[in-house]
Amino acid sequence: MHHEPAQTQPRLRATAVLFAICGFLLVTLTLLPPTLRSVEHLLVALWLAALVRAVYVTARRGRRLSIRSGWVLVIALVVAAVGLGVAQVGRTRAASARENATPVERCIDLSLANWDANPSHRPRGWDKGTFATASRRYCALAARERALSDSGKVDATSAAPITRAVLAEMRARGLLPGGRPPADDGFGKRV
Repeated sequence: MHHEPAQTQPRLRATAVLFAICGFLLVTLTLLPPTLRSVEHLLVALWLAALVRAVYVTARRGRRLSIRSGWVLVIALVVAAVGLGVAQVGRTRAASARENATPVERCIDLSLANWDANPSHRPRGWDKGTFATASRRYCALAARERALSDSGKVDATSAAPITRAVLAEMRARGLLPGGRPPADDGFGKRV
């Protein structure tokens, strides 16, 4: 009968606790709001962790190690945490760029955010490129007409005439696909 030395039992317990904590933290990361994480990112982290563990096991062939190990959770947690940090830096940079944006750029961002957030309000037959072109023209015309606020929102009384003018110009140039155009209340109003 083989007895393990007394020192390895507390070490095994500590390792098991570490694995449990890492597993719990990974599950907790999946519960964060979607703006702070993505499930795809966590799956990539687990895949990468399994790959790192496989390379380690392959390199240590002489020892009988299993690829399936709690160390995969530890590695995945580190990868996920680094990924979240990188994503936060990207969001901070994007927010900084928006702070320095002109009202026309903010207006365009609002319009495109409306496109992404409200698929049911998208003009039938339009792709995002056509909508972006119409939004740029709409926001630029709103700025020329002095109907654009610093926040990028178009004055409610000016939205319908500006929308009609942009659509008429694009229709005359053959830039509009078939299907219904956006509502007369403007391109970015529903954000």
